[in-house]
Amino acid sequence: MPGIGSVLALTGLLALQAATAATPPTSAEFTRYAETLLADTYRADAPGVTVLVMRGDEVLYRGARGQADVAAGKPLDPADRFRIASITKQFAAAGLLTLVDDGKVSLDDPLSKYLPTYPGGARITIEQLLNHTSGIKEYTKIPGTFEEPIRRQVATQGSFTRRSIPPVIARNTPSRYTHACTSAADRCSSTMANSR
Repeated sequence: MPGIGSVLALTGLLALQAATAATPPTSAEFTRYAETLLADTYRADAPGVTVLVMRGDEVLYRGARGQADVAAGKPLDPADRFRIASITKQFAAAGLLTLVDDGKVSLDDPLSKYLPTYPGGARITIEQLLNHTSGIKEYTKIPGTFEEPIRRQVATQGSFTRRSIPPVIARNTPSRYTHACTSAADRCSSTMANSR
């Protein structure tokens, strides 16, 4: 089964082909290219992959290959969702920094500007979230959250409002990775993106 490196390479090849063609391919040409590349890379009876390639706002290709559930023989659909967990973290940070570059968010803004109900959010800055120095306690340590294989949906907002865990343990702490900081950064980006 191809790993994440193969998925990223496949996505890069598809995007590169679309971006570097002397004459941009038509949608039909790109679809043929993508389908061939997927068929050559992924078995139809193995765990699957979905691909979305866009040029600006135009969808060049959206497809899937392989199985969503190998045991049940259920094929993967391009609209299927995945729990991709940590893969989203760099995108959350990049999205937030893009908003900073656009002047829509400041690194000095308090978290409460975007998540008004976050306990202690007025004392936490966006920069502290991104640097993992906000002192937000790790929500994966909440008893019952990750005690079995990850099947339970953990909503970011719900993890922020659990009263049994103090949200901030010490501001400007040495950098210490937490899922909670990245989740909060993602929620800030989403809040700004949805307010346009």
